[in-house]
Amino acid sequence: MTSEVAAFTNADPRRAVYHPCLLLLVACGTGMVSDRYWPLAPTVWYLTACLALATWCALWFRRRQLIATYVLLLAVAAAGGAWHHDYWRLVQHDEVGLCVTEEIRPLACEGVAITSPRWSPAPPLHAMRSIPKGDETELLVWLTSVREGATWRPASGYAMLDVDGHLLGVRAGDRVRMLVLSSQPMEPLNPGEFDYAAYERSRRVFCRLRGLFPESVTVVERGSIWSWRMWLSRLRESGNGILRQHISYQRSTLAAALLLGAREQLDPERNEGFLVTGTIHVLSISGLHVGILAYGFWLLFRTGLFGRQFMLYAAIVLVSLYCLLTDSQPPIVRSTILVVTACLAALRGRQALGYNALAFAGLVVLALNPASLFQAGSQLSFLSVAAMILFSSWLSKPVIGDPLDQLIASSRPWPIRLTRAFTGEVWRVWLTGVIVWTVTMPLVWLQYSRYCPNTVDMKTEPAPA
Repeated sequence: MTSEVAAFTNADPRRAVYHPCLLLLVACGTGMVSDRYWPLAPTVWYLTACLALATWCALWFRRRQLIATYVLLLAVAAAGGAWHHDYWRLVQHDEVGLCVTEEIRPLACEGVAITSPRWSPAPPLHAMRSIPKGDETELLVWLTSVREGATWRPASGYAMLDVDGHLLGVRAGDRVRMLVLSSQPMEPLNPGEFDYAAYERSRRVFCRLRGLFPESVTVVERGSIWSWRMWLSRLRESGNGILRQHISYQRSTLAAALLLGAREQLDPERNEGFLVTGTIHVLSISGLHVGILAYGFWLLFRTGLFGRQFMLYAAIVLVSLYCLLTDSQPPIVRSTILVVTACLAALRGRQALGYNALAFAGLVVLALNPASLFQAGSQLSFLSVAAMILFSSWLSKPVIGDPLDQLIASSRPWPIRLTRAFTGEVWRVWLTGVIVWTVTMPLVWLQYSRYCPNTVDMKTEPAPA
């Protein structure tokens, strides 16, 4: 993350502060929060947005800039509330989740595989798990029809499919027929328990399907070879295969989780170890991974082997591809947008403002999924980067402006220069961890009722020298 800070905080502090995207993000978030806790009818949101936009146009032509700005922010807030209402509260009339309950019932349905099957190893037996459980396969499907008696009727909606055993021969984009057990995601049974139903609702998944054996899922029609989802799935599977081929089994599963976000392949004991030590966030694909990737491009650029323009375009393409490859989670979308913005600013010879770029990333994240505003992962990610931008003067490497001071610094013996550079980097990394931990501790305590002090320096990103 400190690499992002260095890229976005080189602007002259004497210049006027202008962050239009930050105002838009605040307005949009206000509308979404209002709809979450004080919902209005969708027509109210739409009419408010349209009327405010029309009023803004009239005021703008009359050059009433200040009042027009407030009216425009009102229009953005109403648009945010309407988008959140549509995403969080409205479904299609043929949504499968409307006809299933928490009671498990058999269901025959057809759908299109959104992701390729992902395998999860069997959990070990212990005192709390006396019934053996085998390997499982998981994939996301978009339902298109369900069977009622002997007739098939149209349906819609996402569903998460779990199959006992290894589901082979299914790829993203394939049309499949399933004979499974269906139910709604369960609500929390105890106070403070993770709300799995709310999490699935934030992904627009209102139905859980379970196949008791791989033969319960059959391929009806192969997907198009031009499907981008299929090519991403193949690329992800190829990466997993390369890791398994060159690394031992136990280490390859950990490498797949760190590099590709395939945490489902980790055994439960290792997951529990990361959870107990408070380092489970290390396994989550986030800005750390994008920062390392961008730092690698920066090192290649420093070697002079490739041109500056080529490296910037290559960084944009590969970072965006990596974001898609890892399921485009909000933290990695945030980091990807910051890196892309920095590259575009460098190509145009302009300086990017930190808060403005971060707010633009937030707007993109909310446009993709407005429920991300209420998820702890998104909140912690954006709060951490905002804190580092705020304290960037402490976290960035000091610049020696006086030529005499530069000459004195360069004339020192190399052991002293190396020692000072190393201790300075260690200090900045440690200070970054302390600042992030201090700022996010209240939010972590509020969300999880716990915090772990021994993870102060576990989630920092490399910064260019």
